[in-house]
Amino acid sequence: MPIIDYRCRAGHLTTHMIPASKCGQDHPESEHCRCRICKCRAERIYDQAPTIGFTGKSQSSIVVDRNIQTGEYSIPGHREDELPGPGYQRIEITSIRQYEKVRRDIDRSLTEEARIKADIENRYFDQRVQEHRRAAKERIEQAIAKGGHWVESTDDQGVRRSRWAVITPRARKLFDMACRQADRKRAQLRAQRQHQSANFHHRLIEYRSSEQSVVSGTAKRPELPDLRALLERFKR
Repeated sequence: MPIIDYRCRAGHLTTHMIPASKCGQDHPESEHCRCRICKCRAERIYDQAPTIGFTGKSQSSIVVDRNIQTGEYSIPGHREDELPGPGYQRIEITSIRQYEKVRRDIDRSLTEEARIKADIENRYFDQRVQEHRRAAKERIEQAIAKGGHWVESTDDQGVRRSRWAVITPRARKLFDMACRQADRKRAQLRAQRQHQSANFHHRLIEYRSSEQSVVSGTAKRPELPDLRALLERFKR
């Protein structure tokens, strides 16, 4: 889908994504739009590459917004977008060294956020697993005490039938072995994921407007303090 730039008389840039089937001479409405800043008529630009993303008019800088209090970054969809909120400062990155510093800071923050979310999910999952295992073990113990239990099944003709299945104390051992094997496998997977990084640098360089709601923060997601508070609740 083409990314089309428009400029109004005041010099404001506006960018839209328009399907190729709705561009060209047969669709004159694609040649102009209303400026998103001053609301006047903006004409389509043909003399330069699309400006969506972070590079400026000189194609030599990257724009990010930094929260002065928390140090967290927010990336605008367009360099003329408003700041995401009070306490933010707009920064122009003009060198690879400066970019690498920002990239590492963002990657560190995203990695910590992902780790906290994973801890919350793991603790919730572990609680549900323990509840399920306690219920299953109670059913096994009751069946062992009775010497078996009734099992319902459906035959090839669709008729439901019941049969008495004998169960011995060996079922308890098999259940415990299955639980230990599942715990070992889950621990291995979690250990592998602990060393994974957010790998942020691809998002900053290869940004497109389809990701704007996620990267710029307009897609609401929990802040790190909220996630830490939720994690503390699971630890209690």
